[in-house]
Amino acid sequence: MTTTTKIEQLVARFAAVNDEAIALVEARTDAQWRATAAAEGWSAAVVAHHIAVVHDEFMPLVRAFAGGETFSPGSSMSDVDRINAEHARDFADVSQPETIEALRTNGAALAELLLAITDDGLGRTAGAYGGREMTVAQVVEWIIIGHAQEHLASLRATVAG
Repeated sequence: MTTTTKIEQLVARFAAVNDEAIALVEARTDAQWRATAAAEGWSAAVVAHHIAVVHDEFMPLVRAFAGGETFSPGSSMSDVDRINAEHARDFADVSQPETIEALRTNGAALAELLLAITDDGLGRTAGAYGGREMTVAQVVEWIIIGHAQEHLASLRATVAG
């Protein structure tokens, strides 16, 4: 009998969210792809591409955790908002194939990297996020998976309506 570790469970959740994002992108018409997401004010294209890009941006954080280090972001929310606005502008015309490839590539790389975190490592202090100390498990669950889930919900709502 094989026992699934906590990190394997978290990676499976992450992969399921990423797989759903890929499936949503693959099935979109051009009109759905260009529809504006109410939550972000970006097109569905930008929302989906943002999910993929942030997977890549989370990698240094996960490398630190896998190495037993802490990582507290130095960016303020206004910095994040500015970076997101730049991304939305720079990728306004992003294609479905480009986004699918980024979701596949960055999602697989992040999932593999997450598996380097031990279950014991999940209980360690990760750093301070939004002024609050969090464990590695909380960052993986609430920030890494939560970020993708939040934007996936917006993407789902945008392409459904």
